[in-house]
Amino acid sequence: MFDLILATVDRVYCVEKLFSSLATQKSKDFRVVIIDQNDKKTSFALQKIAKKYRDIFSVKIVSSERGLSRARNAGLDILKGNMFSLTDDDIFFYDDTLECAEKALGQCDIAIGKIVYRNGDFSKGLPEKEKYAKPYRLHFLQEACFQAPSATLFFRREVAEALETHFPEHIGAGTSSPYGSGAETDFLIRAMKKGFRVERHGEIQVIHPEMELAGAVNLTKARRYGLGRYRLIKKYRLGFWFLLLNAAQPLFRMLRKPLNKAHRQFQWQVFLGRIGRHI
Repeated sequence: MFDLILATVDRVYCVEKLFSSLATQKSKDFRVVIIDQNDKKTSFALQKIAKKYRDIFSVKIVSSERGLSRARNAGLDILKGNMFSLTDDDIFFYDDTLECAEKALGQCDIAIGKIVYRNGDFSKGLPEKEKYAKPYRLHFLQEACFQAPSATLFFRREVAEALETHFPEHIGAGTSSPYGSGAETDFLIRAMKKGFRVERHGEIQVIHPEMELAGAVNLTKARRYGLGRYRLIKKYRLGFWFLLLNAAQPLFRMLRKPLNKAHRQFQWQVFLGRIGRHI
Protein backbone atom coordinates (compact mmCIF):
# COMPACT_ATOMS: atom_id res chain seq x y z
CA MET A 1 0.00 0.00 0.00
CA PHE A 2 1.09 3.58 -0.73
CA ASP A 3 0.95 6.39 1.82
CA LEU A 4 0.79 9.67 -0.11
CA ILE A 5 2.20 12.29 2.28
CA LEU A 6 0.49 15.53 1.33
CA ALA A 7 1.57 18.71 3.11
CA THR A 8 -0.74 21.61 2.36
CA VAL A 9 -1.26 25.21 3.40
CA ASP A 10 -3.55 27.83 1.83
CA ARG A 11 -4.23 25.81 -1.35
CA VAL A 12 -7.53 24.01 -0.81
CA TYR A 13 -8.59 24.48 -4.46
CA CYS A 14 -5.43 22.68 -5.61
CA VAL A 15 -6.07 19.78 -3.24
CA GLU A 16 -9.52 19.18 -4.71
CA LYS A 17 -8.06 19.07 -8.23
CA LEU A 18 -5.40 16.62 -7.07
CA PHE A 19 -8.04 14.42 -5.42
CA SER A 20 -10.04 14.32 -8.64
CA SER A 21 -7.02 12.77 -10.37
CA LEU A 22 -6.44 10.33 -7.51
CA ALA A 23 -10.04 9.14 -7.82
CA THR A 24 -9.24 7.70 -11.26
CA GLN A 25 -6.13 5.74 -10.29
CA LYS A 26 -5.91 2.23 -11.70
CA SER A 27 -4.13 1.17 -8.52
CA LYS A 28 -6.57 1.58 -5.61
CA ASP A 29 -4.25 0.47 -2.80
CA PHE A 30 -3.28 3.84 -1.35
CA ARG A 31 -4.01 6.22 1.50
CA VAL A 32 -3.71 10.02 1.43
CA VAL A 33 -2.11 11.39 4.60
CA ILE A 34 -2.91 15.12 4.70
CA ILE A 35 -0.65 17.22 6.91
CA ASP A 36 -2.86 20.23 7.57
CA GLN A 37 -1.02 23.48 8.34
CA ASN A 38 -3.96 25.82 7.69
CA ASP A 39 -6.03 28.18 9.80
CA LYS A 40 -9.38 26.95 11.18
CA LYS A 41 -11.48 28.22 8.28
CA THR A 42 -9.28 26.63 5.63
CA SER A 43 -8.97 23.41 7.65
CA PHE A 44 -12.76 23.11 7.68
CA ALA A 45 -12.87 23.46 3.89
CA LEU A 46 -10.15 20.81 3.61
CA GLN A 47 -12.15 18.41 5.78
CA LYS A 48 -15.18 18.85 3.49
CA ILE A 49 -13.07 17.86 0.48
CA ALA A 50 -11.68 14.82 2.31
CA LYS A 51 -15.20 13.73 3.27
CA LYS A 52 -16.29 13.99 -0.37
CA TYR A 53 -13.64 11.47 -1.48
CA ARG A 54 -13.52 9.11 1.50
CA ASP A 55 -15.81 6.63 -0.24
CA ILE A 56 -13.27 6.37 -3.09
CA PHE A 57 -9.98 6.21 -1.18
CA SER A 58 -8.71 6.41 2.39
CA VAL A 59 -7.88 9.85 3.79
CA LYS A 60 -6.25 10.67 7.13
CA ILE A 61 -5.76 14.26 8.33
CA VAL A 62 -3.21 15.26 10.95
CA SER A 63 -1.86 18.68 11.92
CA SER A 64 1.63 20.00 12.42
CA GLU A 65 3.45 23.27 12.92
CA ARG A 66 4.19 25.12 9.68
CA GLY A 67 7.15 24.05 7.61
CA LEU A 68 7.30 21.54 4.78
CA SER A 69 9.91 19.33 6.43
CA ARG A 70 7.94 19.28 9.69
CA ALA A 71 4.86 18.19 7.76
CA ARG A 72 6.67 15.38 5.99
CA ASN A 73 8.16 14.13 9.23
CA ALA A 74 4.68 14.09 10.78
CA GLY A 75 3.55 11.93 7.87
CA LEU A 76 6.47 9.53 8.22
CA ASP A 77 5.65 9.10 11.91
CA ILE A 78 2.33 7.45 11.01
CA LEU A 79 3.28 5.36 7.98
CA LYS A 80 1.16 2.26 7.46
CA GLY A 81 1.98 1.28 3.89
CA ASN A 82 5.09 -0.46 2.60
CA MET A 83 5.60 2.43 0.14
CA PHE A 84 5.23 6.19 0.35
CA SER A 85 5.53 9.34 -1.72
CA LEU A 86 6.07 13.08 -1.20
CA THR A 87 2.99 14.48 -2.90
CA ASP A 88 2.80 18.21 -3.70
CA ASP A 89 -0.66 19.75 -3.29
CA ASP A 90 -0.65 21.41 -6.75
CA ILE A 91 0.02 18.44 -9.02
CA PHE A 92 -2.11 16.05 -11.07
CA PHE A 93 -1.63 12.29 -11.35
CA TYR A 94 -2.15 10.32 -14.54
CA ASP A 95 -4.42 7.34 -13.96
CA ASP A 96 -1.41 4.98 -14.07
CA THR A 97 1.01 7.05 -11.96
CA LEU A 98 0.75 4.92 -8.81
CA GLU A 99 0.58 1.71 -10.85
CA CYS A 100 3.87 2.62 -12.56
CA ALA A 101 5.46 3.65 -9.26
CA GLU A 102 4.48 0.38 -7.59
CA LYS A 103 5.94 -1.59 -10.48
CA ALA A 104 9.18 0.42 -10.35
CA LEU A 105 9.59 -0.15 -6.61
CA GLY A 106 9.63 -3.86 -7.32
CA GLN A 107 13.04 -3.23 -8.92
CA CYS A 108 14.55 -0.56 -6.64
CA ASP A 109 14.24 1.14 -3.26
CA ILE A 110 13.60 4.67 -4.52
CA ALA A 111 11.98 5.49 -7.86
CA ILE A 112 12.25 8.95 -9.40
CA GLY A 113 9.59 9.87 -11.93
CA LYS A 114 9.18 12.67 -14.43
CA ILE A 115 7.51 16.09 -14.13
CA VAL A 116 5.32 17.23 -17.02
CA TYR A 117 5.06 21.03 -16.82
CA ARG A 118 1.78 22.37 -18.18
CA ASN A 119 -0.63 25.25 -17.69
CA GLY A 120 -4.26 25.43 -18.62
CA ASP A 121 -7.66 23.90 -17.99
CA PHE A 122 -7.60 20.09 -17.72
CA SER A 123 -11.38 19.69 -17.49
CA LYS A 124 -11.36 18.00 -20.91
CA GLY A 125 -8.64 15.58 -19.89
CA LEU A 126 -4.95 15.58 -19.05
CA PRO A 127 -2.28 16.08 -21.71
CA GLU A 128 -0.72 12.97 -23.19
CA LYS A 129 2.20 11.49 -21.31
CA GLU A 130 5.62 12.47 -22.60
CA LYS A 131 8.14 10.09 -24.14
CA TYR A 132 10.67 8.65 -21.75
CA ALA A 133 13.91 6.71 -21.75
CA LYS A 134 14.49 3.28 -20.26
CA PRO A 135 14.98 3.12 -16.47
CA TYR A 136 18.49 3.71 -15.24
CA ARG A 137 20.23 3.68 -11.87
CA LEU A 138 21.75 6.74 -10.20
CA HIS A 139 25.34 6.05 -9.16
CA PHE A 140 26.63 9.48 -8.16
CA LEU A 141 25.41 11.79 -5.40
CA GLN A 142 25.54 14.71 -7.83
CA GLU A 143 22.78 13.10 -9.91
CA ALA A 144 20.35 13.47 -6.99
CA CYS A 145 20.63 17.26 -7.19
CA PHE A 146 19.49 17.48 -10.80
CA GLN A 147 17.00 14.64 -11.06
CA ALA A 148 14.85 14.52 -7.95
CA PRO A 149 11.91 16.96 -7.73
CA SER A 150 10.02 15.96 -4.61
CA ALA A 151 6.69 15.32 -6.36
CA THR A 152 8.34 12.53 -8.38
CA LEU A 153 9.90 10.64 -5.47
CA PHE A 154 8.49 7.25 -4.47
CA PHE A 155 10.06 5.19 -1.68
CA ARG A 156 9.96 1.80 -0.09
CA ARG A 157 9.21 2.05 3.63
CA GLU A 158 12.59 0.56 4.53
CA VAL A 159 14.29 3.77 3.42
CA ALA A 160 12.54 5.87 6.08
CA GLU A 161 13.16 3.23 8.72
CA ALA A 162 16.90 3.18 7.96
CA LEU A 163 17.42 6.95 8.25
CA GLU A 164 17.44 8.07 11.89
CA THR A 165 16.88 11.68 10.85
CA HIS A 166 14.15 12.16 8.29
CA PHE A 167 13.79 15.64 6.80
CA PRO A 168 15.92 18.43 8.32
CA GLU A 169 13.34 20.79 9.79
CA HIS A 170 15.61 23.84 9.81
CA ILE A 171 15.63 24.11 6.00
CA GLY A 172 12.99 24.26 3.28
CA ALA A 173 9.68 26.01 2.69
CA GLY A 174 7.95 27.51 5.71
CA THR A 175 11.08 28.03 7.80
CA SER A 176 13.03 31.18 8.62
CA SER A 177 16.19 29.58 7.28
CA PRO A 178 17.84 31.16 4.22
CA TYR A 179 17.95 27.67 2.70
CA GLY A 180 14.58 27.36 0.99
CA SER A 181 14.98 23.99 -0.69
CA GLY A 182 16.92 20.75 -0.62
CA ALA A 183 15.42 18.81 2.29
CA GLU A 184 14.16 16.00 0.04
CA THR A 185 17.48 15.91 -1.85
CA ASP A 186 19.31 15.72 1.48
CA PHE A 187 17.07 12.76 2.38
CA LEU A 188 17.78 11.12 -0.98
CA ILE A 189 21.57 11.59 -0.75
CA ARG A 190 21.66 10.07 2.73
CA ALA A 191 19.69 7.09 1.42
CA MET A 192 22.15 6.64 -1.45
CA LYS A 193 25.06 6.78 1.00
CA LYS A 194 23.32 3.99 2.95
CA GLY A 195 23.39 1.84 -0.19
CA PHE A 196 19.73 2.02 -1.24
CA ARG A 197 19.13 1.53 -4.94
CA VAL A 198 17.80 4.66 -6.67
CA GLU A 199 16.47 4.52 -10.24
CA ARG A 200 14.96 6.99 -12.66
CA HIS A 201 11.69 5.69 -14.18
CA GLY A 202 10.32 8.04 -16.81
CA GLU A 203 7.03 6.19 -17.13
CA ILE A 204 6.07 7.56 -13.69
CA GLN A 205 4.74 10.99 -14.65
CA VAL A 206 2.95 13.77 -12.76
CA ILE A 207 1.72 17.10 -14.09
CA HIS A 208 2.84 20.31 -12.41
CA PRO A 209 1.68 23.82 -13.34
CA GLU A 210 4.37 26.12 -14.66
CA MET A 211 5.65 28.52 -12.02
CA GLU A 212 4.53 32.14 -12.03
CA LEU A 213 7.82 34.03 -11.86
CA ALA A 214 6.75 37.63 -11.33
CA GLY A 215 6.73 39.31 -7.93
CA ALA A 216 9.13 40.12 -5.12
CA VAL A 217 8.06 37.08 -3.06
CA ASN A 218 9.07 34.69 -5.80
CA LEU A 219 12.38 36.49 -6.31
CA THR A 220 13.14 35.93 -2.64
CA LYS A 221 12.07 32.32 -3.04
CA ALA A 222 14.40 31.96 -6.04
CA ARG A 223 17.41 33.12 -3.97
CA ARG A 224 16.47 30.70 -1.19
CA TYR A 225 16.12 27.87 -3.73
CA GLY A 226 19.62 28.61 -4.97
CA LEU A 227 21.01 28.73 -1.45
CA GLY A 228 19.45 25.34 -0.73
CA ARG A 229 21.46 23.82 -3.58
CA TYR A 230 24.61 25.65 -2.43
CA ARG A 231 24.19 24.16 1.05
CA LEU A 232 23.92 20.61 -0.32
CA ILE A 233 27.03 20.94 -2.44
CA LYS A 234 29.02 22.24 0.51
CA LYS A 235 27.62 19.76 3.04
CA TYR A 236 28.34 16.68 0.94
CA ARG A 237 31.50 18.03 -0.69
CA LEU A 238 30.22 17.44 -4.19
CA GLY A 239 33.11 19.33 -5.74
CA PHE A 240 34.16 22.75 -7.00
CA TRP A 241 33.41 21.93 -10.64
CA PHE A 242 29.94 20.75 -9.69
CA LEU A 243 29.41 24.05 -7.88
CA LEU A 244 30.41 25.92 -11.05
CA LEU A 245 28.07 23.80 -13.15
CA ASN A 246 25.18 24.56 -10.80
CA ALA A 247 25.98 28.27 -10.89
CA ALA A 248 26.08 28.25 -14.69
CA GLN A 249 22.73 26.51 -15.09
CA PRO A 250 20.46 29.52 -14.27
CA LEU A 251 22.64 31.75 -16.47
CA PHE A 252 22.02 29.46 -19.44
CA ARG A 253 18.33 29.41 -18.60
CA MET A 254 18.31 33.21 -18.84
CA LEU A 255 19.45 32.91 -22.46
CA ARG A 256 16.46 30.72 -23.33
CA LYS A 257 14.03 33.60 -22.71
CA PRO A 258 16.15 36.76 -23.08
CA LEU A 259 13.15 39.05 -23.58
CA ASN A 260 11.20 37.79 -20.55
CA LYS A 261 12.14 40.15 -17.72
CA ALA A 262 10.49 38.12 -14.95
CA HIS A 263 12.27 34.97 -16.13
CA ARG A 264 15.66 36.75 -16.20
CA GLN A 265 15.18 38.21 -12.73
CA PHE A 266 14.13 34.86 -11.28
CA GLN A 267 17.10 32.98 -12.76
CA TRP A 268 19.52 35.73 -11.63
CA GLN A 269 18.36 35.28 -8.04
CA VAL A 270 18.82 31.52 -8.35
CA PHE A 271 22.36 32.16 -9.61
CA LEU A 272 23.17 34.43 -6.65
CA GLY A 273 21.93 31.78 -4.26
CA ARG A 274 23.96 29.03 -5.91
CA ILE A 275 27.19 30.96 -5.40
CA GLY A 276 26.35 31.43 -1.72
CA ARG A 277 25.11 35.02 -1.76
CA HIS A 278 22.69 35.29 1.17
CA ILE A 279 19.70 37.60 1.13
